[in-house]
Amino acid sequence: MEVPYRCLVPADSVSFIIGKGGATIRQMSETSGATLSILKDGEAPATLADKIVIIGGSMQAKDAACREVVCKLRQMQGVTDMEPGVFVIIIPQVSVPVVIGTKGAQIKAIMEKSGAEINVGREAIIGMPDQPISINGTVDQVVSAVSGVNSVLQDMMDRNKLKETDFRKVDSTAPAPTSMASPAPVTPAVPVTPAPVTPAAPMRSSGGYGNGTNGTFQTSSAGTNGSNGSQVAPTPSPSRGPSSTVDTGNTGMGNSEEAFMSALQASGINSAELTILLPSDLLHNVLVPRGIMSEVAQRSGSRIDVGDEGPPKMLQVTFHGQMVGNALAIMLLQEKVIQYQHMY
Repeated sequence: MEVPYRCLVPADSVSFIIGKGGATIRQMSETSGATLSILKDGEAPATLADKIVIIGGSMQAKDAACREVVCKLRQMQGVTDMEPGVFVIIIPQVSVPVVIGTKGAQIKAIMEKSGAEINVGREAIIGMPDQPISINGTVDQVVSAVSGVNSVLQDMMDRNKLKETDFRKVDSTAPAPTSMASPAPVTPAVPVTPAPVTPAAPMRSSGGYGNGTNGTFQTSSAGTNGSNGSQVAPTPSPSRGPSSTVDTGNTGMGNSEEAFMSALQASGINSAELTILLPSDLLHNVLVPRGIMSEVAQRSGSRIDVGDEGPPKMLQVTFHGQMVGNALAIMLLQEKVIQYQHMY
């Protein structure tokens, strides 16, 4: 069996990839020689905000089709082929140790050959036996890295270390599993340093997790390696959408979150912008690969832009939206900083 390429794309990019009457995706298939399909809602977990694109065929055909998909996403988002951007693929969870290799040797070799930056998600996507991998680079670098990762999967398949069922569609009616990671102990929070309220330079990505319908998270290579973080802004809404692609744990917001939002709404301020500083390692290694930034954007309704580096090892993060949404976003991020402090 030829191992398929599987990638995550923002839900609002699907119509752009398919085209009118399916013309665009049909043309991509004819040009590349690969088969392309996008899983329907009933074929993926309901909690997955992004859409799964599956590319089948020979290695050469899959590489060509992957390039087409990456270029379409960049075209939609105004990112050139030579600009770094993020593309997210998914691989079976059982294959992760092999893809990483002993002491990271395998993934390091793929990065050195492709020139791309690669980050492997630490947890499975909710409701799926798969983990996300975010790949940051130019079009050539991204496609080379995707091909390198999938070469490892193909070798595992050829040696019967993977089965066809490891790439099966997911039963969306099955209960979602809990997080694969043990809860982190609550430790003192890392300070979130206020920065001058100036717009951060927007950063863009060419794929990723959790675009949802309530807020957006924009990034590019200049700051973080983006994922789940997705990218082109739909109209923000104060209501909360589905969970992000990676289970980041629930630390008991619930009613207190709603009460917090209700209290802030009494301020009467409808639109605001706020910029803070967050540790770059936290963004690179935790908040972006795990889809937390997209989750926060979805839950708060704010647009979140990660901008240029400020003080050493700190990045500007700017929130655009209602005052209540921005305040909620910062509170949620502070909660995640506490939860994942031990991981960066």
